[in-house]
Amino acid sequence: MEEFSGDTSLSNAWRGEAAHLLAAYPLLAFLRQFDAGDPAELEPYAVVLSNARRLFQRVAASPTSSKQREYSLRVVLRHLY
Repeated sequence: MEEFSGDTSLSNAWRGEAAHLLAAYPLLAFLRQFDAGDPAELEPYAVVLSNARRLFQRVAASPTSSKQREYSLRVVLRHLY
């Protein structure tokens, strides 16, 4: 998200969306202590993670995305399904 929020090759709308999602995204400390046995812990972030997935999909499918960015996003997207 941080990369997208400052990437001038992306539209202003996408950069703004990335900045908004970044502000609401779970903190690294939370993710490190997250108990996968209790998925309810992620419920407060469900909308943010879902919106991040959709943004990644749109950016990956964009004709302006490089092949490297498209590949990297596809790898990240595997973890968001």
